[in-house]
Amino acid sequence: AVARNPNTPVEILTTLAKDDDAEVRSAVAGNPNTPSEMLVVLTKDEHAGVRVAAARNPNTPVEILTTLAKDGHEYVRAAVAQNQNTQSEILTNLAKDEDWYVRAAVAENPNISSEILTTLAKDGHEYVRAVVVGNPSTPEEILTTLAKDDDAEVRVAVARNPNTPSEMLVVLTKDEHAGVRSAVAQNPNTLVEILTTLAKDKDAGVRAAVAQNPNTPVEILTTLAKDEDE
Repeated sequence: AVARNPNTPVEILTTLAKDDDAEVRSAVAGNPNTPSEMLVVLTKDEHAGVRVAAARNPNTPVEILTTLAKDGHEYVRAAVAQNQNTQSEILTNLAKDEDWYVRAAVAENPNISSEILTTLAKDGHEYVRAVVVGNPSTPEEILTTLAKDDDAEVRVAVARNPNTPSEMLVVLTKDEHAGVRSAVAQNPNTLVEILTTLAKDKDAGVRAAVAQNPNTPVEILTTLAKDEDE
């Protein structure tokens, strides 16, 4: 607990940084009050969890993040990718990482450029593409492209996204996968006319999702209340 406290004096953190317990060292590495010279030492720790904590620390200097971006452990590289202080050049390199987990972490960073998002939207791993959909910086044109993705889970992510254009939600209401249609029904920005259509869906789960949407009109709720599957 002491090692995590941001008010812990530097001299105590310096001592705890040499503790035999890796969890204590990890706490020091993640502490925003830990001095950069101590973080440099902790980036060389044999325990990956310590290096991950250092990579996540919002006060970790760029030069340390640059070093950790080349770490042999994918969790460390992923932590660098998630750090909002990581420079664009590093993110560009990590977007090409051989491990999909690292690329997904890059896709999650709200500060990545549209160029990187465009590249990751074409990633071979469906989870990476789904994470791109969830990034608040992803432009509409990428969402529109991913709405036609071969993987249903990617389309579900698009259908859930509040930034997905209404015209694309209309298209997704006709998706063959019930999970996609349910996601449209749950979207807080789905128009009433779309909810009206989905309220008559053949799948009970989709109709239930319409019933749970706070924007569903009373008359539709009244009809759904008589639904035998509700």
